[in-house]
Amino acid sequence: IVADAEGLFPAVWARGEVKVNVTTALGATVPGYPQDPAMSVAYGAAGAKTFTFATLAEFRADTELTYTAGLENTVAPGDYIIIHQEGLSFTVAPSGSTTNATATAGGVKVNIAGSSVTPAMFGADGVNDQASIQAAWDYAALHPELGPVQMRGVSTVEGQLTLDSGAHVQWSQGSWLKQTDFSATGSFVQTLDPNSSSAASIKSGILLENPQIDGELFPAPVALIVASSTATTVTFTAAASSVDGFYNGMCLEDTTAANGGGLRIVTAYVGATRTATHTTPWVSNPLATTVILAGWNDNGIGLAAGITNATIRGGVVKNYPGNLQVPSGNGGKGIDVEQGGTDILIDGGSFENVDSAVFIQGIDGVMANGAKKRAVGVRVANIHAKNVGAATVVAGINTDAAPDGDSDDSMIVISGMTYENAGHAPWRLVLTDPQKSGVHVMAEAQNVSYANIRGRNDATYPGISPGYPTDY
Repeated sequence: IVADAEGLFPAVWARGEVKVNVTTALGATVPGYPQDPAMSVAYGAAGAKTFTFATLAEFRADTELTYTAGLENTVAPGDYIIIHQEGLSFTVAPSGSTTNATATAGGVKVNIAGSSVTPAMFGADGVNDQASIQAAWDYAALHPELGPVQMRGVSTVEGQLTLDSGAHVQWSQGSWLKQTDFSATGSFVQTLDPNSSSAASIKSGILLENPQIDGELFPAPVALIVASSTATTVTFTAAASSVDGFYNGMCLEDTTAANGGGLRIVTAYVGATRTATHTTPWVSNPLATTVILAGWNDNGIGLAAGITNATIRGGVVKNYPGNLQVPSGNGGKGIDVEQGGTDILIDGGSFENVDSAVFIQGIDGVMANGAKKRAVGVRVANIHAKNVGAATVVAGINTDAAPDGDSDDSMIVISGMTYENAGHAPWRLVLTDPQKSGVHVMAEAQNVSYANIRGRNDATYPGISPGYPTDY
């Protein structure tokens, strides 16, 4: 189309994103073009303006766009923002918006312009994407009309990701989330906000489709040597870190099994003296030369403390082995449905190199946030587990009461499962019990049924050295 003498083009009818190129009469491209994508404005919205930026980072750094009326770069709600390199489109939100997707450094807020939500819209670039992915998940939960968050490409995540009510996340095949640092709550993708005492942890209506969770970058525990200890402190040899606070937040485990039970979490660490102060006193103060492990325990996906109506469909969770978890017997679960789960469906999915593929626990009682400690209406179907300690664990461990058959505490169906190499947990001692786990562990379980299960083990499985029951 050709502009008139005043440089105005005739009307063009289009919808959505288009490519626009502008040339001079001699065929030279006008600076700033082509624009691909550009947003066509719907008929009747002719007052809307479009502002373009090369990258999302450039837009976020901008200080020229303004809500102030009458200036060259004044924006109004409904104006369009086009990001060329990433192919993103936004609309300007009202200045008072509190649910916007992102904003400029100058304070102009925008929402996603009617397309699928991706973490790239919030700055994800594949490295240390925790903040960007969390922002995308939170935004999409507030705007269900945009559909699921689309996870595309591999991302490393330095910590945990929290699911809110209404979260709907969909992974493309091979779009792995790789955990590179410890969580705060015991699971990588989880619902606690921030703990089981908080009413904010009571969530509902969550759907995860084809989750791709890989713990291959999960930090291995550190072996430390005791120089001396008291009931709530331990001083290590000079090989330990000299940095203050270096082990803060980590769990400690005595590898002699003399101090089983309880979480001993480091609350303070003095680098000059190599001394850690921890919760839960030792049963028997560790002697000099004792090997102490410092680390953490995490699960791939964790649902707990008042979660209702949640579905996990398909996907893969791998590489959360038991030997990386501190203390023993904690963490290492592919999917952990802990106390406080109602109407949970795990349909399909594969689990590999984890301590337990699926772990479910419900008991009598009420949590501090008001949620029952139950596991009721939990269904597990059509899953496969390979190279795991246990394929499933159903527990109702309650020191205050024996199982009494109460269906308000536990009601679980496991139907349709195959496994290959399961039933061995050749890691450190759990408390002082040297028993191997079973393929399917029932630990004070009640009201659970199993059907259609097939499996096999290699003659050499688990085949690790030095083998069960200790790796020291």
